[in-house]
Order: sequence, then C-alpha cells, then structure tokens
Amino acid sequence: AYEGQGLEDDLRWLQSESGAQVHIVKCDVSDEDAVVDMLKSVRQTAGSIAGVVHCAGVIRDGLLRGGAAAERCGEVWNAKALSAWWLHKHTLCDALAHFVTFSSVTAATGTLGQTAYGASNRYLDDLMNHRRTTNMQGVSVHWPLVSDKGMGVASFVAGGERWDITSAEFRTYMERVLGDSHEG
Repeated sequence: AYEGQGLEDDLRWLQSESGAQVHIVKCDVSDEDAVVDMLKSVRQTAGSIAGVVHCAGVIRDGLLRGGAAAERCGEVWNAKALSAWWLHKHTLCDALAHFVTFSSVTAATGTLGQTAYGASNRYLDDLMNHRRTTNMQGVSVHWPLVSDKGMGVASFVAGGERWDITSAEFRTYMERVLGDSHEG
C-alpha cells in the first residue's frame, strides 16, 4: 500500500474487526514469477485461495501528442491489466468464490491524458466478461474516485463537479459486490 492514501484505518479494521483472514504479502503483480510465488505462499499459509480482489494500478497521465502517453503506457498497463491476467491465469486451479477487479469510470467515459489507464481498465472489464462466459467468477466494477481514499485522494478537490463517492459509500457498494459475486 502507498502511504498517504487514507487506507491505514481500513487495513486495521480488516485485520481486527471484519472477521476476515488478512494476509499482507508484498508482490510486484506485474511480474509473473512473483505472482506464482505469492500465490504459492498464500496457499501454504491459508490452505486455499477463496477469492481475488485486484485493485492494483498506477496513474501516469500523458497526452499522445509529445509522446508522454507512449513513454508511460507500459507501466500503467503492467500494473493494471497484465497483473490481472497473471492472477487470472494462476488461480484457474482455485475454486474462487469471487474475482473482483477495480476498474474505473475512465474505461467507459475516457479522461484527457489517461488513454493507457482507460485501456487498462477496459481490459479488466473484458477479462472479467471472459471469466463469466466460461463459468468462472468475475466482476469488474467501474469505480469513480473515492474522495478520501486511494490513489486519487491527493488530486481530489472538494466542491468541484466530480463523479466521486465517499469511503462509506465505497464500503457499502463493495459489500454488495462481494455478496453478488459470491451468490453467482
């Protein structure tokens, strides 16, 4: 996790009050070997993998004109899309109750300077669609900015006309997503 994104309290809640088993494992999910090793470690520690919630990603804004988008595309794609593929590929042997990806409204609406981010999020949508059409769990959620959490927190400007939700709304929606994905 990245410091300053407002996630520390949520992690403490997950670990102490949620009833979930939480294992923190640092892993570069864009590196296939690292993903394989991480999943092996989780299986050894927890016995099995019941679900995947993929929320990795980076934003590296850049316009096509001038080449900034091309320079940063690989980093954005690998963090979001390639990592989702590695998690999909290497959990095919697991009986997952859910596989949830954190896509973005950017996949549907587009945002100036975020071509790579939008494409990466669209890939998540298509990968989850593939999972569902092959009778596997898969949900891709187009999250808007969460006004007080996550990678967009530093850029949030209160009072502007934005598509954002609060962290309390996020938690409510996430509980619904996990409940719906578990029910099939």
